[in-house]
Amino acid sequence: MKRFLFTIITVWAAVSALLIPQVFINSTFITHKLDELLHLRVDPAFSGGREIAHLLDPGGDDCGEGGFTYPRHEMYAGKGGVLDLVAYSVYAPQTSARWSDLPDYQQIRLTFSRSGADAENPAGFSCPVINIYLDVDGEKSGKTETAFPRAELVSFDPKHPWDFLIRIYGPDESALILSADGGYREKIPVFKNSEKNTLAVRIPLEYSGLK
Repeated sequence: MKRFLFTIITVWAAVSALLIPQVFINSTFITHKLDELLHLRVDPAFSGGREIAHLLDPGGDDCGEGGFTYPRHEMYAGKGGVLDLVAYSVYAPQTSARWSDLPDYQQIRLTFSRSGADAENPAGFSCPVINIYLDVDGEKSGKTETAFPRAELVSFDPKHPWDFLIRIYGPDESALILSADGGYREKIPVFKNSEKNTLAVRIPLEYSGLK
């Protein structure tokens, strides 16, 4: 009887060792099949809202006016493309978002050719400094010169002066939004995805000037 029980336990252990890993291996397959059957989808509001504009930019043009190159220091070796913007997306405003630290916000997402992620910087985006200028009221107010005119070498049409600047510094976990008149200045969240080479920022809408 003891030998019989020992044999059953041994067989059960062997079968379990073979079957249990297969269950885990096939769990993703089962989940995907259930999604297809039930048509499960994540509500866009959980990832920043519904995309309302998606603009593409040609790749391989990260050379400024044509003659700029990446720094020659070894830390930049093999990082070509980390300053190459290839897409710009705008999402519908979100209000009373219970899943977000910002209840009212609007999201902007940037996509680059590469993120620059490596062992020392797994989150990526160690290089870009990104300035996004917003004109929210037409020609009523704002500035035509950029915040750093000698560095950016551009200016705005007098009919479309900028009212707010979003300043994103790649390595930081937050960005900064400030008004042209200096009366508003606030840190805002940044969401990075080095696998998809994307970087998203959320604009708080509780400030009346941004609505």
